Amino acid sequence: MKEMTEEKIPFSEYPRPQLKRNSFFNLNGKWLLNGLPITVPFPPESEFSNYGKEVKIGEELIYEKSFSLPEDFEEHRLNGGKILLNFGAVDQQAKVFVDEKFAGEHEGGYLPFSFDVTDFLSKNQNHSIRVEAIDKLSTVYPYGKQCAKSHGMWYTKVSGIWQTVWMECVGESYITSIKIESSTNKIELSAQSLISSFKADELYLLAKIPAEDGKIIEKQFALDQKVVFDFSDESFFKVWTPENPNLYDFSIELCSKQDDNAVLDKIQSYFALRTFKAEVSKEGYPQLLLNDK
Repeated sequence: MKEMTEEKIPFSEYPRPQLKRNSFFNLNGKWLLNGLPITVPFPPESEFSNYGKEVKIGEELIYEKSFSLPEDFEEHRLNGGKILLNFGAVDQQAKVFVDEKFAGEHEGGYLPFSFDVTDFLSKNQNHSIRVEAIDKLSTVYPYGKQCAKSHGMWYTKVSGIWQTVWMECVGESYITSIKIESSTNKIELSAQSLISSFKADELYLLAKIPAEDGKIIEKQFALDQKVVFDFSDESFFKVWTPENPNLYDFSIELCSKQDDNAVLDKIQSYFALRTFKAEVSKEGYPQLLLNDK
């Protein structure tokens, strides 16, 4: 098998397309696992990880990687911005250290998690990450169809880091999550934010949706509110179907009222206009309806 190199980073695209930022520093690629090379984010059980050693249930997995921050990340940090370290998933328990300082821990092998590592980064240009992971195949956590030895419907277990690891720059306050609720002619948007030195009423959100001929539809809303975009009179926006899977981009900015409407954070996302619902047919069978069909 041809071994992957640092120049060819696996899964190099931004891994969270519905909450995407322009800043993106991918940490996939070459790591050390218990002193041996491994290609992240493939789990050690995968041939693509190039690890080549059996991992026992409950074995402590110590991942290590050295890196240098991109110049724009370093400038962002020096100017008072924050840097987040994100993990797509680590199975099942993980403790994370940055430059030998404990940054945080997480339990559960399927959910993404993040740490603000700004204050853990040393002043040196060279930095390090250490992840201490343990997978006991514990039924306390969701584990799907994994088992110690694959057979029948049971899959080979997946241990350690198995989703993309990356860093991104955010403001002192930043958007942590968004929610999109759609129908065939409108959407409702809301967002959650981490607020640092500001008060909630000092901030607002601005959603922008590009339409036809360079037109931008935008609306301002508060952190604790939903904003509704009704496209009933907009011929540009079409319903999503399998035959015509129409998707539309939008952005949300977190802005400060106190600082000349400065943009503290910005994310990109997308939506589709469609409905799903379940009902019982006239014949008495349960059925799933897409756009009432």
